[in-house]
Amino acid sequence: MVRYNGWANSRMLDQAVKILPEEPIYGEQYGVLADELLHVLQAEEFWLASWRKEAAHQTVNPTRSQLLAAYAKAQADLEGFLAGLDDADLARTFTRVGSHETISAPLGDLVAHLVGHNTYHRGGIALLLTNAGVSPGDIDLYDFIITSAG
Repeated sequence: MVRYNGWANSRMLDQAVKILPEEPIYGEQYGVLADELLHVLQAEEFWLASWRKEAAHQTVNPTRSQLLAAYAKAQADLEGFLAGLDDADLARTFTRVGSHETISAPLGDLVAHLVGHNTYHRGGIALLLTNAGVSPGDIDLYDFIITSAG
């Protein structure tokens, strides 16, 4: 699922760079391409830091090229983290105490949440890109499976 997430992000970013200006992204509004792209990235950075029990580092106000580099790093870090886990690790309960809530759930479920969260936002991003004339094409899990199988 995380490989699918990276594949779909890559297809989305390949098109976004065609229209995204090289200027800082502030991530202040949903429904704005640059802000949505930053939100997806920050979710990946946030959850990975949480799972590693590290202080959250989130990319803030990146330029287009910094955003692309941060996406590549986040994908490599996610894949590297998960490569070191087995089924028992994914079934183990992870607890995160936040400022507004505490959550306890199997780590695998939270990884699935991250992929689902990003899929939801990529749908909005795909609409923004398509309306701007640079559709990312089909980015469903099914399309990833077909592409990976052949």
